[in-house]
Amino acid sequence: MGSWAPQHSFVTKAIVRRFVSMKTIIKNLQKYWSRHYSSGILEEYYDRKKKRIVVRLKDFMLPPIACTYFEGYCLGALTSFKKFKDITVKETRCANRGDEYHEFLIK
Repeated sequence: MGSWAPQHSFVTKAIVRRFVSMKTIIKNLQKYWSRHYSSGILEEYYDRKKKRIVVRLKDFMLPPIACTYFEGYCLGALTSFKKFKDITVKETRCANRGDEYHEFLIK
């Protein structure tokens, strides 16, 4: 469901089509997070050489099933770009498992 949602959402499609580079997407993640959620802090780190993004979600409790949904959502949004292939998204830290925050690794 998570990967399906952004590919069939008019709003997400419009946003994704506006951005032409990964750098621009990363730069605007927190802004769009704040528009849709009243809590939680989204931090992102982009390592161009390793071709990966680390997204940390702090002060935001998700039920465990939402973690899987978020992984799929990231995957679906990024695969909307024709130039991004073989993308993987994995939650590497989870507040539900006792970690300080949720962390997602996108390669």
